[in-house]
Amino acid sequence: MNPPAVCIRNDFALDDGEICDAVPVLIYGHHRLLALKKRGEAAVECIVYDVDDLHAELMEIDENLARSELTPAEESAYILRRKQIWEEMNGPVGGQNFPTNDLRVDGRRKGEQHHKQFAAEVAEVTGSSKRDVNLKIARARELWR
Repeated sequence: MNPPAVCIRNDFALDDGEICDAVPVLIYGHHRLLALKKRGEAAVECIVYDVDDLHAELMEIDENLARSELTPAEESAYILRRKQIWEEMNGPVGGQNFPTNDLRVDGRRKGEQHHKQFAAEVAEVTGSSKRDVNLKIARARELWR
């Protein structure tokens, strides 16, 4: 079992309104924490990541896509949210034109088209095909209209 993951936040408002620094904020592993608490564990070893909020949310989504037993609607909603975050970080998916005058040594164009595209990235995380990922995005759009 992988340990839960946290990121450290400063100027974090606690439930009682107190503002604190160096607060560990859970990225993923909520159910693992609950199980350990139920077993009576007082302390839990966690992985600490130095990531911003968007990267933390991507990590949470990927963990849920890879490890959780999700309903088709939940899985589609996670993939759609992941796509929104991905596009915020990388620009729109698909439909991009790249200049033909900027070639690599092997004759292929340089540029972002060689970065892993969204559907391929999610397919790798989930173990499904790019086609399935795109179908799940379409399902999520229909569900959340």
